Amino acid sequence: MHTALVASWVGSMTLYELAVFDPSNPVLDPMWRQCMFVITFITRLGITNSWGGWSITRGAITNPSIWSYEGVAGAHIVFSGLCFLAT
Repeated sequence: MHTALVASWVGSMTLYELAVFDPSNPVLDPMWRQCMFVITFITRLGITNSWGGWSITRGAITNPSIWSYEGVAGAHIVFSGLCFLAT
């Protein structure tokens, strides 16, 4: 049960942080200054692209694939639902 609660919190908090995050100036206004908590840890694991068309590395995005910020949030929410069904 605890795993399901934590996974749902991470998924929903990631979606919230993506809604309020402004990636326009990563030098003067980085993630940590915008009070991002979950996205910073996801970035440390190597996720850098968003389905919104932006990247932390400011490179060109052709296909962000399923493992983008939104994909990781969705995976956590689906995993949470499966954990709730298993209890």
